[in-house]
Amino acid sequence: MKITRKTLKCIIKEALHISSNKNNFIILESNSKKLYAEIADSDHLRNKGLMYRTTLGEDCGMLFNFPSSAIQSFWMKNTLIPLSIAFINESGKIINIEDLKPHSLESVYSFVPVKFALEMKQGWFQENHIFPGNTIGGLSELL
Repeated sequence: MKITRKTLKCIIKEALHISSNKNNFIILESNSKKLYAEIADSDHLRNKGLMYRTTLGEDCGMLFNFPSSAIQSFWMKNTLIPLSIAFINESGKIINIEDLKPHSLESVYSFVPVKFALEMKQGWFQENHIFPGNTIGGLSELL
């Protein structure tokens, strides 16, 4: 895979942020498209999510890793960036994708119990032809 200068900047920027906050980072793939995600795997990190951030690198997002599968809900309090969220089961299958509006207190929900949720820039999934029913590869190391 050829890494563009823009993607490399994203990786470095995210890596610096992640190492300073002791967060994890993972490379995932769907439909031959690689994406880079910060892992939110504690209550504190899941509650903070992408709040207060003003930018999100190209092909970069946040993966919420829950202790067990359950119906999940998200809102956008204090979140400045328009996002799309994919709710993903333990097998890596995308169950549903929802768009989120900055600052909205309206919740969006997974249709069924899920183990993961992946937030990306709004429209990223559609632009990359990734839809419910597709799988996200690379999650097995988190199970």
